[in-house]
Amino acid sequence: MAVQCYELLKIPSFKNIKLVAGETGLHRQVTWVYVLQTPSLKEWVYGGEFMFVVNHNNVSQIIQEAVSHRLSGVVVLKNEQNESNLNEEIINYANKEQLPLFEMDYHIKLLDITKDISTFIVHKQQKTDYLNHFFYKILLSDDLIKKEIDEFALHVGYNSGQACFISTLYSEDVSKLDQTSIFLQMYMDDEDIETLSIVINPYIVILTFVDSTLLTKAKRLLKSTFGILNEKQPNLFYMGIGNTYFSLYDIRNSYLKSIKTLPLCTKEKRIIDFDELGFSRLLLDTLDYKELREYANHFLGEIKEYDKKNGTFFLETIEAYILSNGNINKTSTKLYIHRNTCVYRLAKIRELFQIDIDDPYIRADILNSLSIFRYLDSPKIPLNSKNMPKKHDK
Repeated sequence: MAVQCYELLKIPSFKNIKLVAGETGLHRQVTWVYVLQTPSLKEWVYGGEFMFVVNHNNVSQIIQEAVSHRLSGVVVLKNEQNESNLNEEIINYANKEQLPLFEMDYHIKLLDITKDISTFIVHKQQKTDYLNHFFYKILLSDDLIKKEIDEFALHVGYNSGQACFISTLYSEDVSKLDQTSIFLQMYMDDEDIETLSIVINPYIVILTFVDSTLLTKAKRLLKSTFGILNEKQPNLFYMGIGNTYFSLYDIRNSYLKSIKTLPLCTKEKRIIDFDELGFSRLLLDTLDYKELREYANHFLGEIKEYDKKNGTFFLETIEAYILSNGNINKTSTKLYIHRNTCVYRLAKIRELFQIDIDDPYIRADILNSLSIFRYLDSPKIPLNSKNMPKKHDK
């Protein structure tokens, strides 16, 4: 994955360079560094360059050219008196065009800055190539060995005993994945939380590892970032979060759980955390859907069919009653019906179906059956079988 403008802010020598405009464009990808030495950019850039402007006669013109040539960002040096070469018109234009525009003091050594950025870009590309190779091997291959996991842990700074888990984001529009991956990196940038990601259509696979005491913080950040993403582009994404392990040797299993969790997502609940699942997690490893449906129908099939034929709401009433711990007032409030209506429905349920909804064992079977119906009847997120682990699955 290429370097984005916002990542340059992490370079120590960049700390004295001030962002003055175009903050909304910090996700732009940086291909290389370019120091302007000609009156114009024409025929000198390809797009994506991060440009430094020194002693140029017409800064406004060069900023406009930077936009038309799709440069990733521009740094304008102050003059020899250390006075700004930027004016309000230039700043407003950069904001409008979402072009990251920086300003740098004249006395800072330009050679050091450009060298550090170039080195950062090269190292990032090398790291990206390595991560892509490892992700494919750890998640999709069947010949990963302990030595490779140890080398990966050393390379990315994973410490033994840290909590780690995989999250898989699915998109109904694969053309959005690359940009979405950049968005996730920006919003999950936290010095305490390490995240690494790769796009494997139609998924973005995210590895998170963190000190065990910060696990809650890491998941909260991931879920809030997904919430922002879902607000910006509604009805496009689903996410499954695999279970947590404390060794990279088990991370393949977390990936598998994150993939299997996706079918539990709905339009109303677009992110599912495996660690928060109760009975539903047992469904993920059950391949005999016929047996599951037979179990659910044994307890609730007759009631479900009666509701369908007669337009009644007995199944909904049973669920609300159980979830309200048998409290009539809470049940009627949950269903937005009068208390007497609720009492009548419960009496009819007992009369018609001879079911003791106050028996705790019966209640457990009812809730399990409801979970099975939802799981089997909900639209499934398509799984890409090519991206599923081949061996060592649990």
